[in-house]
Amino acid sequence: MTAARAEGELNVIALPPDWANYGAILDAFTAKYGIKINSTNPDGSSQDEIDAVKQLAGTDRAPDVLDIGMAVALANTSLFAPYQVSTWKDLPDAQKEPTGLWFQDYGGFMSIGYDSAKVLAPTSVADLLKPEYKNKVALTGDPTTANAALNAVIMVSLASGGSPDDVSKGVNFFSRLKQVGNFVPVGASGATVKNGTTPVVFDWDYLNAAQVKNVPGWKVFVPSNAVVGGCYSQAVNADAPHPAGPDGRHGQGRHGRRHRRCGPAHGRRHPGVPHPGPGDEGQDLPGRPLGQDDRLNGHRLNGHRLSTGGCVGLCSRGARRRVGGPGSGAADEEDTA
Repeated sequence: MTAARAEGELNVIALPPDWANYGAILDAFTAKYGIKINSTNPDGSSQDEIDAVKQLAGTDRAPDVLDIGMAVALANTSLFAPYQVSTWKDLPDAQKEPTGLWFQDYGGFMSIGYDSAKVLAPTSVADLLKPEYKNKVALTGDPTTANAALNAVIMVSLASGGSPDDVSKGVNFFSRLKQVGNFVPVGASGATVKNGTTPVVFDWDYLNAAQVKNVPGWKVFVPSNAVVGGCYSQAVNADAPHPAGPDGRHGQGRHGRRHRRCGPAHGRRHPGVPHPGPGDEGQDLPGRPLGQDDRLNGHRLNGHRLSTGGCVGLCSRGARRRVGGPGSGAADEEDTA
């Protein structure tokens, strides 16, 4: 940590302050270690992170660490430096690259969030084609570059009789949604939820659950016939401008601890491999924090077989999700490595 403090800075990218409580986590890190965090393009996609690594290579502005979806991570391992966090042995083999090029540290389930004061509670994905949802349904981004949006298409495809390997039925659903005038061509965010522009949003359950802080009537629905789980991974830029520390090596150590120790009640994220909780699939989750006991039992969610064999199976296909919270242990110990 001495070398990291000497460098004095950490470059992060695509970490929205309101995404799974990253704002509080980063502030706590700086407060404890006195290391300035340079956060760029907070609303960027996983592909934006990789583009920045390539375009800013050799400069002091390049990202030091990446929080990235698995599809993009697996396609760009040549850009990563091998590093094993202090809790490496505790991570399941299926959730890490053997040499340390990446590891999965948080995840969640695709869901439909909605403002119960403005729209009827959906009981299925198909309900969103009804006139009652006119100009109300949105994705969080472009499915070709944003993992959350991609997994929304996968979920809809499953609900429509498709599969993760053939999402054409999901694509067709969103085409129909646009044709009937129900799709809102706006990237949903905390701001659009708050101002009412996007009263129905496809997003990870832990992010949808967090919207209740701005919209008290916001609820979360996970369709029981389309349970899609996904994980996000951490990686170190092989060309990190600050290789000593919090951003390059010690910063990853913080995330490694979070996989085991973070408090899901803060950021609504789930450490390890979680699920919505007993009896919650296909039901409203009115912003309820998901607890440490909310985990998958093998590859089944209360009797419902996960579409891709569980979170780990889907993560390898390219899903993304987070776990943790402020003061959750992400930065409460010194690294000695």
